Amino acid sequence: MAEAGKICAYCGQPVLTGDENPEHAIPAALGSSLTVYTVCDPCNERVGKEVDQPFLEDEWVRVHRSDSGVIDPRRGRKGRPVRSPLLEGYTDDGDHVSLDQSGKPRMRSRIIDLGDGKFQIRADSDEEMERLKRRVESRTGKTITDEKITRHSTNPQIQGRLMVNTLLWLREAAKIGLAVGSIVYPEEWRTGPDAERLREWLNGEDALAPPGQAIGLEPGQVAGTPIETIITEPEHLIFFQHAAGRTMVVIVLLGSALVSLPVDTTGAVVPKIAWKLDPARPKANGETTFEALMVDAAMRIVSESPVQADD
Repeated sequence: MAEAGKICAYCGQPVLTGDENPEHAIPAALGSSLTVYTVCDPCNERVGKEVDQPFLEDEWVRVHRSDSGVIDPRRGRKGRPVRSPLLEGYTDDGDHVSLDQSGKPRMRSRIIDLGDGKFQIRADSDEEMERLKRRVESRTGKTITDEKITRHSTNPQIQGRLMVNTLLWLREAAKIGLAVGSIVYPEEWRTGPDAERLREWLNGEDALAPPGQAIGLEPGQVAGTPIETIITEPEHLIFFQHAAGRTMVVIVLLGSALVSLPVDTTGAVVPKIAWKLDPARPKANGETTFEALMVDAAMRIVSESPVQADD
């Protein structure tokens, strides 16, 4: 494995002193403990704010975090589950509605001033309606009697949305590629054309891909094995594979989100190292090998295959 050296993986400048803070290749908020010491502190802070944080707010990332139940381990008992954007939306009237764990809709209460001393209260329970009524009475200094109240009920229809920012995904994948590439390849790799391409993607400066060409790849198979057999939710996986004459880094986040990007086009030996990270137990860096991942996948296939008895 490569030494930390002097070249920062993210900016490509000889600024490392040996006293850098650890950089999480995958954001720590996703339950990853894989760290590298090949990133200068200014880049560490900048990329955390400009790449990691926007990526964590991406709606598709939030869906995966909600489905897998991954809570930011750094917050301890204060950590809260991430709500999926698929479980909330707005009605035609603009009311925010979300679904609780049982699937029951919950509407965000609000008071609407209609003018001329009239108010409309929107609430999802009689108790909440009474609480808001008392707030109106306190605001106006007048008592609202039942004779002055007209009640209506409605069955809210949620109009949800899901937007995926592919640029955020590309920037995060490029960041992970630079981080792991900087520890598996010699230091000169960090100033070569492959690292420079990843750096351009990281900074959002490149044209990303020629017209009509996809950004990155999503391999259907790895060494002849269907990719889904290698994945066990909700783990993170990082490994390398040879494809189309180049080495790709394959990144699986939370057992669902997969992307791969080229990290080496020189024909160098494909790194055998891999990482398998359990977000629920982010205590070790998860270092393993590609062969170990394949053996684990093969054993899983055998164990899940139906057994047929002879007549």
